[in-house]
Amino acid sequence: MTARLLTNRDGCVTGLCLGGLNLLPYRQALKRGRGRRRLIECASAAAAGIAAAGAAIAWNAFGDAREAGPRSALAAQLRGLEPLLAERARLDAIETQARERDIFVARLAGPGRDLSALVDALSGEPSPGVALYRLHHTEAGVELRAGATDSTVAAGWIGRLARVPGVRAAEITDIRGARRSALPVDVVARLEWARVGASAAGAPPRATGARP
Repeated sequence: MTARLLTNRDGCVTGLCLGGLNLLPYRQALKRGRGRRRLIECASAAAAGIAAAGAAIAWNAFGDAREAGPRSALAAQLRGLEPLLAERARLDAIETQARERDIFVARLAGPGRDLSALVDALSGEPSPGVALYRLHHTEAGVELRAGATDSTVAAGWIGRLARVPGVRAAEITDIRGARRSALPVDVVARLEWARVGASAAGAPPRATGARP
């Protein structure tokens, strides 16, 4: 089979003749067909993407419409609870105010209650060998001046006062021989209230003898 090139007047190749059949026009047609097929494939892919996006948007819209009902019902329930929540807040505020008032009243009543317990202890239980001369009450505690037969009796008396409710500590601050009293020993003691010594919470009541 003989093949020859086809040329025009200018000498440019215009075709290929194989056994009398010009092949170049067929190849050009085939090339154009492939280009059209690629264009169609791209258009189809774009159309598929647009369709998928539209389906997603439609599904989301359907989901929003389906959830709108429960959300509305929940919002209505919350609105219905607002009066109850407001009432609860009001009751909590009243309870807080009452608790603060009780603490304030207890703080005011503390000194009187502590002093009353001490007076009951001094007057209720006899203390042989001890005579109370003077009691001076302060915010921090009480100062006592008394006479005793000796330092041992005075220390025992102070030890009993240290166990009175509301007393955190008791100590003898001065002890010396009596000059004008009937008993041979003059004693000065100090009692400290537990509420004043709150910084030492947990420490047991202490009673000490005379300072060296």
